[in-house]
Amino acid sequence: MPFDARQKRQIIRFAGVGSVGFVVDFMLTWGLTRQLGLQPAFSRIIAILVAMSVTYLLNRRFTFQARHGQRGREVTRYFAVNVTGATVNYGVFRLCLLVAPLLGLAPTSVFTLGPAIVAGSGSAMCLNYLGSHFFVFTR
Repeated sequence: MPFDARQKRQIIRFAGVGSVGFVVDFMLTWGLTRQLGLQPAFSRIIAILVAMSVTYLLNRRFTFQARHGQRGREVTRYFAVNVTGATVNYGVFRLCLLVAPLLGLAPTSVFTLGPAIVAGSGSAMCLNYLGSHFFVFTR
């Protein structure tokens, strides 16, 4: 099924917003882990929740141009979709952290955290877009 021009723009915007969410996620995970000494797994949970809030606001405004509707229902659905995506995201992230020592890498190294976050985030992106498009920001 080919995408029309509107859907292509939406996917590009969604990826752009996701990039902002990724930066928020990465910086908070890294900062909480390396600067405050929290465990990477705990830091990531906090970072994902903050990134989810940021991406909701940006996707609502820029990706799906939602202006009306029941915001409470929309927020509930957005977080439900994204918690599902975050579960996939976090599972892949944790798997990477578990494998890192087998490869001689420290789980708190930026060379481990960065690729682990990229793998987790990338794995959830398609699920989050489809859920947002068909379930959250319906017109």
